[in-house]
Amino acid sequence: MPSAQSLLIAGALAAAMAAPAAAQEDARLLFTGDIMLARQVETQLESAGASPWDKTGDLLKQAAFVMGNFEGAAGPSSACAGKTPCFAVNPKYIPLLREAGFSAMGIENNHALDLGPAGRADTKRALMEAGVAPVDFEGSPWFFRAGNKVLAVIAADDTGATASKVLLRRKLRLAKALGNVTAVSVHWGQELSGWLTPRQLELSGWLSANGADLLAGHHPHVPEAARCVNGRPVFFSLGNHVFDQKYPAAKQGVIADCLANETAMSCSALKTQTPSGSFFPSIIGPDSEAGDELKKCPVPLRLALAVGGYELRPELENGHASAGKIALRAFRDGRPLWRTPAKKLFSAQKMTDASGKEMLLLLEEHYSPLDKEYAPRPYVYEVTVNGLNAKWRGTALAWPLLDAVLLDSSDGQFLCALHRGDSFLAPEPSAKKTRTAAYIWNGFGFSGTEDPAKAKDCAAYYELEPPAGQAGEKVGEKLK
Repeated sequence: MPSAQSLLIAGALAAAMAAPAAAQEDARLLFTGDIMLARQVETQLESAGASPWDKTGDLLKQAAFVMGNFEGAAGPSSACAGKTPCFAVNPKYIPLLREAGFSAMGIENNHALDLGPAGRADTKRALMEAGVAPVDFEGSPWFFRAGNKVLAVIAADDTGATASKVLLRRKLRLAKALGNVTAVSVHWGQELSGWLTPRQLELSGWLSANGADLLAGHHPHVPEAARCVNGRPVFFSLGNHVFDQKYPAAKQGVIADCLANETAMSCSALKTQTPSGSFFPSIIGPDSEAGDELKKCPVPLRLALAVGGYELRPELENGHASAGKIALRAFRDGRPLWRTPAKKLFSAQKMTDASGKEMLLLLEEHYSPLDKEYAPRPYVYEVTVNGLNAKWRGTALAWPLLDAVLLDSSDGQFLCALHRGDSFLAPEPSAKKTRTAAYIWNGFGFSGTEDPAKAKDCAAYYELEPPAGQAGEKVGEKLK
């Protein structure tokens, strides 16, 4: 006869699954906490001969998109080379993720390199072969089809040396341009602490102010309260989802449960509990406290990027694509037209010239004999019925380029560029100093401008102080 506890869990699971029937165009998006398939979890996998998700029913399988944080690397424990703790995951368990319903795994955390660069590459390959997208920072934003929506996802690690605001800002800008909603999976905070750190509070404010519509946090291994920050839902820590830690708080978890309809996304939370003596979670029902807080911040969805009467969307092969190599598909009146060749893309914006004509500004990676580097280059295109017609094939402008963005001013748009502090005559790719510069479109290309208002706005965008040439933040270091 089933125990009272099992009946309670079964009833709560049924209640969680019995969400109101969503319209066909609605998309359910789920994000879980830390998943680790090594150590004692592997022992239970072998002894039980079952999946960790046998007790979660069809919740994950029925969602339009499901993502977790993958702690560890695929490969043999012999490759740990003395590192401890080291989460070496047998690749044979990776397909369980797809069978459970996962669409993607974030692989930006402090255990992603447990087996070194080779192990990281093996992890990506194993996930892809299993049909699960390995969402890394370099390839972010990743784009996913979720119903008839495009979900943009960025994975970032704030526990090590992964990224700077320069790179994050650029990735958020592309995500906003090509996605209807943007989620950031972020590894941060203090392990085994239910208290938020000042860093989490600061970074959540910055990310939500710069385009993140949803933050799914992990690393503390225990749940931390969800909040609305700048009108956006922030799950500071989803806790453990599948893990072998035995502390009572570490056996609790949260699933971020978001529903995107035609115009907006709203989020709630589901509690999970790992029973004593097991490392496989059960769903125990809604988190009412988090739900009350998250009701305060519904997120409006963005429209597709429209230029010259054409909608431009990321081409999603097998349901997803990475900005590391992405093609754009044009639509007109809902009909698909041409697509661009796949390339590494950093930014996409609508640009309007003095006559009001709309064009497309893309920041693409290209090689240039000028600096003998593969680097971001701005290109201006006219969007036509037959494809993109290049109006200006950019170089790195006046100095080696890190980023460029169109900003608005009282007399129209201008291009704000963040340059390295070195020059083409004396290139120094590792230069730490940066400089900003403003440019205006002259009909044939971009010309530098000394307008002090534009220079001030440009420096402010990159959180620097005029004059140009002042030392800025260090690209590639810990988020700052």
